[in-house]
Amino acid sequence: MTGVQNKIAVVTGAARGLGQAIARRLAADGARVIGIDMDLDVLKAELPEAELHVSLDVTDAAAVAALPEHLPGDAAILVNCAGITGDAMIYKMTRELYRKVLNINLVGTHQVTEALVAGMKRQRYGRIVHFSSRAYLGNVGQANYAASKGAVVGMAKAQALRYGPFGITVNAIAPGLIRTRLTDAIPPDIRQGFINAIPIGRIGEPDDIAAATRFLCGTEAEFVNGQTLLVCGGRSVGAPLK
Repeated sequence: MTGVQNKIAVVTGAARGLGQAIARRLAADGARVIGIDMDLDVLKAELPEAELHVSLDVTDAAAVAALPEHLPGDAAILVNCAGITGDAMIYKMTRELYRKVLNINLVGTHQVTEALVAGMKRQRYGRIVHFSSRAYLGNVGQANYAASKGAVVGMAKAQALRYGPFGITVNAIAPGLIRTRLTDAIPPDIRQGFINAIPIGRIGEPDDIAAATRFLCGTEAEFVNGQTLLVCGGRSVGAPLK
């Protein structure tokens, strides 16, 4: 696979989980990875493959606007993986919780993109991958999360139209149930119920997401723009046969 060697690749939310797996995959393929996370100590300890570690709150507009000043050059690849959940039933959902999830998942993604896209325009090249979720199709107790991730899909499409003429593609990844610290904490019987709803019959692995993201970051995907790739084992299609 080609297209990432020696390119500056910024990955947000890189200290743990999917962001970490993606950053490691890009680094293994020769990218100059810039790992971004609020937890700098964990980032440095868990992602030694990164060329540079940056502590950043993606909701801090001023700090995000200054991000390009800290990079060794213009970013060619951006993976917006930073995000949170804040689950509650709709009738218990507070305005503060709703706004917090939207601010990090949607506004943060927008701000980091806008900060780095000028450099991509100068290069007439860029690969941007936003992180949505299969949950944008709807999950009980995740109205705020589903709204934020659905908005990310719409944003990717709008940005794909705007930046395509500059040689920049913008796509989204929508993972299903993936093995992480959060999913490992789900009670076994409940987690098995979730797995039973996946047609291929297993939980996803971080490497599944890293591989899909790697594809969208490379030259092989240069004609893929404004799309949302659901990496969910078929969970978005419907219930499996029993």
